[in-house]
Amino acid sequence: QSHNEVASLMETKFARFLTGPQTPQDAYALLKKMAERAATPEEALPFTSSNHWTDPVRRVVEAMLELGTKNSGNQDWANFAAVLACLDAQGFGLKKSIRAKVAYLAEDWATAVALWESANDKSSPDYREAKARVAPYPEKLVHLHALQRHDLVLEAFQANPNVVLDNESRRIVGLGFLA
Repeated sequence: QSHNEVASLMETKFARFLTGPQTPQDAYALLKKMAERAATPEEALPFTSSNHWTDPVRRVVEAMLELGTKNSGNQDWANFAAVLACLDAQGFGLKKSIRAKVAYLAEDWATAVALWESANDKSSPDYREAKARVAPYPEKLVHLHALQRHDLVLEAFQANPNVVLDNESRRIVGLGFLA
């Protein structure tokens, strides 16, 4: 197929998705197809050189995230995260905070934290939870405390009896005992 035929077919699929009933599976299939079509920088250039393609891709990504988090079905967030990483690497300019949320849903805590931190978006409970999962002790105490997970504060404290705590960490552990 020529580039024009591929573009026309992709344009039709994006238009249908953005104007019709949407499912997370449809969004994933559409984004995966775009990632396949834009697999190399040469192939990506016609798609990434204008908002004609980058805006609809971003809108589908946002719709996928919204649909996937609303539906109780078991989404394959790890594969979705891989597709987003591919699209972003090819120049679609996806928001790091959205990629971070998808990595979080895929339980890829380190990637989620890295993306949120590079976006300077460290205020969400999801960021704090992911950070608590990857941060070393006693740094994780601050994040667990912010989430009001006193049970996990005490669990971490009891699992690390030989670690000397600074004043703030001792205060957090003390609050955990009072909770």
